Amino acid sequence: MAIPPLPGRDHDGHGLEARRQWAKLSLLANRRMLDQAEGHAARVAQQDFILRMWVVDRLGPDDTDPDWSPEALASDTLGALSLTPPQASALAEYWRDLPTGQIRELRRHKNLTAHLESLIGYLAPGQVRERLVTWTATRPLLP
Repeated sequence: MAIPPLPGRDHDGHGLEARRQWAKLSLLANRRMLDQAEGHAARVAQQDFILRMWVVDRLGPDDTDPDWSPEALASDTLGALSLTPPQASALAEYWRDLPTGQIRELRRHKNLTAHLESLIGYLAPGQVRERLVTWTATRPLLP
């Protein structure tokens, strides 16, 4: 018979704070590893958003640290997007005819919004949440 974990601890015995510290280290490693990579900013942002969402989903939000705050993640996500949902939708209608650079930009937006389905559940009703909901409807249209 397995012994249940202590309150505030996972099955491996690590507390929530220790797990967040490891996740923070992972964020830093991601930034350094991709420092010299082509498309650095988009890749770092995408990996950061996914890891941050994973931590919020598994360990819960922590509004005292912007890396684990759903509101900060929502703001960072919107800040990383250069197109609006209507612009992205219009381009996506005929994406096969677009130059490679524009197709790449649509893919970048699709990758940067991969975590939104989970994130929206953590946000209070308001303008930011509604903008992200619009992106969740736009994302499947992107190549």
